[in-house]
Amino acid sequence: MRRNKFNILTYDCGSGFSNWGPYVDFFCCDVGETITIEMRVIDKAGNINTCWLDIVPEEKARPYCYAPAPVSIACDALPYSFDPLDTLQLQQLFGDATSEDNCGSYERELPPVPDLECGSGTVIRRFRAIDVNGNESVNFCQQVITITEVHNFEIKFPADAEAVCGVADPDSVIYEEIGCDLLVVNHTDEFFSASGDECYKIFRKWKVINWCQYDGQDDQPLVIYRDEDCDGAPGDEAVWVLHRPGGFNYIDRDDDETEPNNVPLVLSRTSATASMTSGARWTTMAVTTSTLRSSRYTTTSTRRSAPRLRTSALTTT
Repeated sequence: MRRNKFNILTYDCGSGFSNWGPYVDFFCCDVGETITIEMRVIDKAGNINTCWLDIVPEEKARPYCYAPAPVSIACDALPYSFDPLDTLQLQQLFGDATSEDNCGSYERELPPVPDLECGSGTVIRRFRAIDVNGNESVNFCQQVITITEVHNFEIKFPADAEAVCGVADPDSVIYEEIGCDLLVVNHTDEFFSASGDECYKIFRKWKVINWCQYDGQDDQPLVIYRDEDCDGAPGDEAVWVLHRPGGFNYIDRDDDETEPNNVPLVLSRTSATASMTSGARWTTMAVTTSTLRSSRYTTTSTRRSAPRLRTSALTTT
């Protein structure tokens, strides 16, 4: 027998006939094509007779899909523009699926399924393999990306302030979210008038909540005092709260708790020191609370005789 649409030189699809033989081969390039098969019979006398038929080969083998390996990554290691629904970005960050098929195939990524809260959780990537003839993979492959939570933020509570007459404009709380955090800041004011309207005072109390840690229940807040450096001068400088991964909180006069900027390492609130360096870390503690309350009040005084406005932060517990 022999077949048409054959290339003898490349032993593949072509425009000629194959040699006569006991069988004929078919190739992926034959799928969907009409191929003529001829059969030849020769008797002992040398008489020859030939018959033929037309066939259309079909390819039924399904491809197999291989998903990328599972990945675990900290949320702060992801780019700022991370979008769990962006399949192109997911391919760049976590790889792409592969597939196998006898006639060739390609991979298609289905819409991801993210389950994230405050940037942590899981993203499930789903893939299908499709061969060149439209057959889909027999298996459904997926990659699970686990994004672990990291809480890392800095809060600066302002020092006392002074202003001359008018309305005081003290500094506000500033913060930076370095990890997977969502901080909100609020404050309450108490107004006190002196006798004869010679002055007034405003006591301002700050409260900071990290919604990515707060579970909605009344946990015990971390209270920041006015005289954290124990120098006997409450409110004379700003106080930084540095929350680092692992649940450690550092109370400092700047935003750097690392060597060599952290001498002395730890100071008790009950002991004062006169040799505090400008970068000293005042207190370090392991805290899991999601609420910080600053007992730092702003006091504003206005005197008629000398139109002077003073702002001072006071401490309550």
